[in-house]
Amino acid sequence: LSTGTDFVILGADVLDGGYTESTSLRRLFLGTLAERCGLNVTIAGFSFSDRATPRIKRFLRERCQGFRLVCRDPRSAARVSETMGRKIPSSADLAFLLPKPETPSPAAAEAYETARAWKAQGGGAIAFNINARAILSTHPQIGVARCSKALAETLTRLHDKTGCGLLLLSHDNRKGISDLGFLKSLRADLPDHVPVAMPEAPMRPGDVKLLCAQAEMTITGRMHMGIASLGVETPTCFYDYQGKIQGLLELIGQPDMRFDAEDIVDVDRFSEAMLARYETRAARRAQLAERLPAIRARSETNIDAILGVG
Repeated sequence: LSTGTDFVILGADVLDGGYTESTSLRRLFLGTLAERCGLNVTIAGFSFSDRATPRIKRFLRERCQGFRLVCRDPRSAARVSETMGRKIPSSADLAFLLPKPETPSPAAAEAYETARAWKAQGGGAIAFNINARAILSTHPQIGVARCSKALAETLTRLHDKTGCGLLLLSHDNRKGISDLGFLKSLRADLPDHVPVAMPEAPMRPGDVKLLCAQAEMTITGRMHMGIASLGVETPTCFYDYQGKIQGLLELIGQPDMRFDAEDIVDVDRFSEAMLARYETRAARRAQLAERLPAIRARSETNIDAILGVG
């Protein structure tokens, strides 16, 4: 550390203790070691939920006052400002700068062509992903089978009303209760008349953005799939978890584009809510097109912070 001039932590969603408090504290402690060695310390692009642990707040307030902090949404910045007793600026997630490739990789090619064919035939696609781990960690009583069947019923009703096929997109391909494992269960629960495209091989992040660009709407349980979708002006509805989604939705001006576990298992309510959001997709797309240039500019301020500019 003593050979450098700056120490940068990309905070993302791992600094408030929401996943593991000890992991968050280790990152902050590394920052204090760097500061002792005379380095300028920056933590950029992070969210901070309303459930940040007391130890994290105390460590930030008492030992990190010399750090340059930049949150990735205004709501997080307000929470950290309160903790620190000083004004903390906000930016936007670095993922808003993810480029969209011109063509898909082999892992995404079949789904891409399928979605284009649905659109050419007068239908369209709804991109879908869910983070089953996040749901079951806070609502274990729901269970995998019930969650899968409820979502399958909602997506079937959406298809029947809109004519859209389903793009089932995985973010997490690990064994066990991963996105891919859950999506396979979901696909098995869908009736035969619902058209489905589901890449099973790991895709590039850009592939996800390219596929979401073919969709009329995205429903997701993963923040960064959602940001990829927003970045191509596709209206996106998020599973609200760990207190980090509301700030993002305020940034894009669409605070109603979220749902929770109780919504999922109430099929009538959830399907009606998703259909209502689908029907407003043109206005939402126009709003995204208007706001995205400023959001991308905010995202670039993370790079300024990392480089020590401004």
